[in-house]
Amino acid sequence: MSSRDPSCEPQAKKTLTHACAPSGFKNNFLEFFEIVDDDESACGTALNSGRSVWVPDTAASTIFVGTPALDVMLDAGSRAVASVPILSPRGRLIAMISTHHNRRQEWTNERKLKLEQLARSTGRLVHDLVPKAPLSRAIAPPANAHG
Repeated sequence: MSSRDPSCEPQAKKTLTHACAPSGFKNNFLEFFEIVDDDESACGTALNSGRSVWVPDTAASTIFVGTPALDVMLDAGSRAVASVPILSPRGRLIAMISTHHNRRQEWTNERKLKLEQLARSTGRLVHDLVPKAPLSRAIAPPANAHG
């Protein structure tokens, strides 16, 4: 994954903007997914459902098939993706972890459990360590929306 925090920060009205650029992705991928507010991405689907999303095969996923996001994902070499919400201890969305793979993935229960444990731990840490005001000021208003 990335050496930097691979999360998205929440915007008002269930919109996410990437707080930082994951390493390994080209600008067209980062620009396309800069703002996520619909169900045409794993991150957006997880945001709207409030649940983890596991895509073992991007090319065959109902989330991506027939959308412009599919071409962007395949162009970037993302053949599988998982998006897991990071929640505060009280259930407030703090961020999203999305992990991309260049091959189809079998999301075993063990792999799912590990990512969900990481999200829970991260949620507790962020809630306890990050002041609330700077987090909200770090979020810029959306310029446009893509999924």
